[in-house]
Amino acid sequence: MKFKYKNQVCFIATMHEKQNAIKNSFESILGCQVVQAKINTDLLGTFTGEIERRLSPFECVKEKCTRGLDAENGDLGVASEGSFKPHPLIPFVSVDHEILFFIDRKNGFELTLSKISLDTNFSGKAIFNLEELAVYAKQALFPSHGLIIRPNQPKNENLLFKGIQVYEDLMTSFKKCQEASIDNQVWVETDMRAHMNPTRMKVIAELGHEMAVRLATTCPSCEIPGWGVVKKLSGLPCKECGTPTQLVHSEVNRCCKCEYQEIVQIQTDMADPRDCPFCNP
Repeated sequence: MKFKYKNQVCFIATMHEKQNAIKNSFESILGCQVVQAKINTDLLGTFTGEIERRLSPFECVKEKCTRGLDAENGDLGVASEGSFKPHPLIPFVSVDHEILFFIDRKNGFELTLSKISLDTNFSGKAIFNLEELAVYAKQALFPSHGLIIRPNQPKNENLLFKGIQVYEDLMTSFKKCQEASIDNQVWVETDMRAHMNPTRMKVIAELGHEMAVRLATTCPSCEIPGWGVVKKLSGLPCKECGTPTQLVHSEVNRCCKCEYQEIVQIQTDMADPRDCPFCNP
């Protein structure tokens, strides 16, 4: 099956070099060339807020992919969308939620994969002086990772510096923003655009590899690509009392098109009483 996409072109809707993250996996596993689609993805919203994001991350990644395919009149398309937020359970820890969306118009199916990663430098801080800026920049992995600077309480709403990766530019932009800030503080944050953030690019590459592996796997029923795990079933029973636990016992594999599915048991042993809500409440 790995030759199903051989010598075909898959258009990726991006302005931030995301093709570099997934092309190796798509080429080595699928034999498929990844080419940047000529569209302006910033029209759907920007991280820095110049253009408001009105769509959910899933709606946005699907719209990106569709627009890219329409612009190139292609059959295969892919797009990525990332969002960043504090971890819901761990204080002071952020997460990167990446979504990868694929369309095969010739075979008539779509495939969505997502990944939540703790591997991110996502942060932002109001800063008073150059000494504090130097400490923050080091923590944010500057200069390999870009920074964004703006006045904390701006006199001029349009003053914004993005993609800073040179120390001299960092100092210059900081001073300009400090002069333009009512409270004399400067807001500094990580630039989360993929081409400015190698850590994020690595997460996209990992998800791209997962996508290529899925597309190299066909449905046992209709032979459409994309067969794989869509759900995990928890409830592995306790070996002491039989109470269902939160541990996974099976995985659901499903086709992207015909909805044929198989349930595969991945854990045959029963759960330890330590994981049981009855034996170890």
